[in-house]
Amino acid sequence: MTKREIKARKSSVPSGITATQSRSTKPSSGEVSDLFREGLQLSVEEETQLAQGLEKGLAYFNQWNESRMELAFDSFDLSMKRALYEIIYLLHINDPKLENWKYKTYQPSNPRNHNEQEKTACLYLRDAPFGVKAIDRISSVFKEEFEDYVLETFGEPIPTPQDNSNPAIEGLYSIGSIGTVGHKNIDSDLDLQVQYNLEPSDTNPADWNDGLILEKLKRVLKGYQQKVLKQETIAKEVMPPESLKRKADRMARHKLKAAFPFLYQQLITKERNICTEIRRKNSQKLKRQLVFEIVRLMSDTSDGEELKNREELLVSRIKSIQNYVTDKFPDAEIYLFSFSRENLQKGSFGSTVESKESSGGAYELILNYETLFPGIFFTPVVPSHFLFSQDINNAPDQFARLNEQIRFGLLKGYDSVAGLINDQGPTPDLTPGYVADHSAAAYWEAFKGSSGNLPKATLNLLRFEMLLEADLNKTNIQMVKNPDCIDGLILPSRPEQEKKHHRSEFPFPIGPYLFSTDETKIPVEYNDAGQEMIFPPDRMKDFEEKHPKLKQDPWWLRYKSLKIAYGRPGLVPDVPDSAIPKISDTIDLAFALHIRISDVFTKPGNTGASLRHREQVLTDYLAEVFPNDSPQRHRLHATFVGDVKTVNEFEKDLREIFQSSVDRIHEKVSKPNAGEKNKSSDEEQIWYHYYKKSFQAPPNVIQKSILNHLQVPRGRLQIGYKAESGWFFKSLQKSQSMNRRFQSSVIDLLPDEIILVEHPHFLSGLVYCVINGYYGIFNRGRLDETKTAIEYDRQNINVGSTKDNELAFLRPDQIDRIMESILEAFPERKVSYLDCISKERAINEVMIFLNLMKFGQLSILYRDNFNTYYADQFILANFEKNTNTYIASYEKMFKSSEINLVLNRFFLSRSINPDKISLNAWVNPNSVQTSHASPQLKAKEIMLADAFRETIKAFKQPE
Repeated sequence: MTKREIKARKSSVPSGITATQSRSTKPSSGEVSDLFREGLQLSVEEETQLAQGLEKGLAYFNQWNESRMELAFDSFDLSMKRALYEIIYLLHINDPKLENWKYKTYQPSNPRNHNEQEKTACLYLRDAPFGVKAIDRISSVFKEEFEDYVLETFGEPIPTPQDNSNPAIEGLYSIGSIGTVGHKNIDSDLDLQVQYNLEPSDTNPADWNDGLILEKLKRVLKGYQQKVLKQETIAKEVMPPESLKRKADRMARHKLKAAFPFLYQQLITKERNICTEIRRKNSQKLKRQLVFEIVRLMSDTSDGEELKNREELLVSRIKSIQNYVTDKFPDAEIYLFSFSRENLQKGSFGSTVESKESSGGAYELILNYETLFPGIFFTPVVPSHFLFSQDINNAPDQFARLNEQIRFGLLKGYDSVAGLINDQGPTPDLTPGYVADHSAAAYWEAFKGSSGNLPKATLNLLRFEMLLEADLNKTNIQMVKNPDCIDGLILPSRPEQEKKHHRSEFPFPIGPYLFSTDETKIPVEYNDAGQEMIFPPDRMKDFEEKHPKLKQDPWWLRYKSLKIAYGRPGLVPDVPDSAIPKISDTIDLAFALHIRISDVFTKPGNTGASLRHREQVLTDYLAEVFPNDSPQRHRLHATFVGDVKTVNEFEKDLREIFQSSVDRIHEKVSKPNAGEKNKSSDEEQIWYHYYKKSFQAPPNVIQKSILNHLQVPRGRLQIGYKAESGWFFKSLQKSQSMNRRFQSSVIDLLPDEIILVEHPHFLSGLVYCVINGYYGIFNRGRLDETKTAIEYDRQNINVGSTKDNELAFLRPDQIDRIMESILEAFPERKVSYLDCISKERAINEVMIFLNLMKFGQLSILYRDNFNTYYADQFILANFEKNTNTYIASYEKMFKSSEINLVLNRFFLSRSINPDKISLNAWVNPNSVQTSHASPQLKAKEIMLADAFRETIKAFKQPE
């Protein structure tokens, strides 16, 4: 069959797909069912409000979603597109032909890909739910390309929705940066939320009759009876005494009557003809109650155990699709997250007590409204919250009723789009009390900032603090739907000619800002000290006018809201006026890092005429906020390339702002009646404890860099020593990309020489380079695989002491072996941070260095069970007195009473038993004489290390 012939069969059902038999659509008579099918009579005001909401909301959503989808596909490479197409198709079908699906790894950069060995994947799972809702109405942005690719790859057209009347997948949409100014071309991964619903969502009341409704009532009654019997501890298989049966029936009937009073009287006892009464009185109030009872009754259509089994099958198959796509498209970073409609509505994303990587229990609905709702919908569904006014979104009961009425065809005007509407829950105003109940989120961000991305964590924390204030607590999805919702808080800058010139300690020149005092309502200059913001919010409005798509960009809107909230005194209480310029400046720099503005560093003078939307925005943003040759631009460049002094200053600012925000949050949520109910006590306990213990690390802790984008192996690592400042470690050449897809422009921007760390002890500097990945292998597995080369700065090699230079110095190859031994002694380890609420901090690994770059010094590297590295240095004061003896006999050196005393104190003070930890040692081979020849230096190192370790273990431990 030709491709054209196959394409012509799009309306046919492919093999393996069984069309669900539809029930008769001929209406069945019955007083209750007939009355239900007549629908509800709304007031003119209600009909007008809903009609306007539908028209405006649908138009706005479609325009917003299509705009962002176009931006996303403009940045997707071929691997990402094809992987996405296969995911959508595989979610839509569950065909036996996929049980042994043959494929080859897709590598567009490899012209010999066709010679690779064929692989097999099992993509069929019997009885697993499948089907993507409204797949025939997929976006025109990729519809034709998607259909052609499916035909070419799978040999059959995409099944139409009629082939599966109850599709399991209600929506497939992105999470994160995709389609925003933060969407890095090619480099961004794609997190996809797979939202499913295994209960029938498209219900057709046309074939209902009163007998069907009565049967459903009886099933509910039977379920109530079983619950009563279970409460009476009567096993299912044992027939209960008649008295208990009567008791269970009586209690169940009472409960059924309370839940469905009209239906109970009409169909069970027949003591009252509600339908006749409604028609006689023409009572819309009575009719509404009856209709809502029917909706509630018919909404519950699944067996709990059966639903659980189907859900397990679906989740399992989604995982198999994930594994297949990951293997077939290694260049496309796509991750699938399966999620039920019910959990999405509740904001149930998993708690820290269930998974150390989950913040859902800390954030709940805040996470929902801040991160997950503003995604690109790749399947054609529209969230119902877009179609209703904010008043309805703020009324959960009314919102739920309207969604049910749409589902059952009771609302006029919604018929044509009912199959596309997805109930993901409302987007209400979050009360400050609700936010206060989730203050564990602040301490969660402290954990993320300590162990990962501090700039991003700081932005997230400031957003959380905003939500505690009634004037500022608009969530991200609310700002998407109403981009100007807090713009009224923006005040104008003063004209340039009216500025007062003050002596300022703040080095960045921008316009003074005005605000109206509560007492006088007269505009005054907000900062008498003359400390002024770089990029005030009113200039952001002009920037939006130049780039109107930003008004629908969730990442930009979050940034703008932060600039507004922390750009005007008094909006966030207890933020000192004098702190505002630094906070505003830090927000700019953190946001620039987050969206990786370095992507346009290499395009000076570019007009943007031929650039993508993101690049146009970044180019103009760079010129506006970080003008060329300005202090701001120099600081930005220095931060991006990892200049140590600049990065340290930036980290200092971040930590100061972060801790001040945490303190303010803690103060606010600790007030009486601040919250409504304590939903996140577990997370509070975990992360508050972690914050207090770990956010500000003691001086002997070796911390990772806050700039994750620079944590890549370097070609050459140069080490030097300056008498006035100490050791320094430099990267001397640009690193090559480790992954063909991730050819980061940030790495390309690295200067030929840059200091990675300076002023530490020698051991601390080595370990810092190891844990940040500066030392390692790049282009792994390729012909040009290379390892970091170690060398000295020949101009800065004298450590200031003849004895140290001769007896404690090392050759580069020895340093290389030390770094390898550190990697071996401290292997990568997954840590459960839940331990911090149930376990004391304990030391797991210790490595002891003798005479490392200083004769008569013990350097001790150790790591605890929370993956924190420490380095301590101990000077052995009397060691040099016995230099000649120790050089001649390493045994006498190792048994030195001074070494014994220092190590015993160290072990005792940190509750370490050397016999119960991983203990390693290293001794400078230049400090002792042995029988080893010069070429046997490595063997000498191993022998000395083993002997020193055994001597340490033999030390008598103090009682």
